[in-house]
Amino acid sequence: MTLLEALLATVILAVVAVACLEGTHGAATLQHRAASVSRALSHAEAVMATAATGGSARREDARLDEARVDVHRIPYGHGAASTVQRIEVSVRDADGRLVRLTRLVDHGQIVGSALPTAHPAGAER
Repeated sequence: MTLLEALLATVILAVVAVACLEGTHGAATLQHRAASVSRALSHAEAVMATAATGGSARREDARLDEARVDVHRIPYGHGAASTVQRIEVSVRDADGRLVRLTRLVDHGQIVGSALPTAHPAGAER
């Protein structure tokens, strides 16, 4: 093996090592982001469950001290006789990304999500 071949092999090895390190760094960054969003989603689900049952919607959670939680109750349906509300919970994670959940509730019972539910044929509505 000549000196030129040895230098070329060293350069190729260095390029491969740098590429592997960049890939590892990227994977670690994605894992951190996923964990942050997962914590925010867990917190949003807990706040949504509390808000849907009529409890205090603003619940402090030690895991997300830096998170900002917004809860909105919006009347849903036609007329004043409608008792259904749309509850929107928004949580910002530590990196500033927003997680938003929306549910329709009626007197503390979950009616459904934003997606329509199917009715069996012949069933009364």
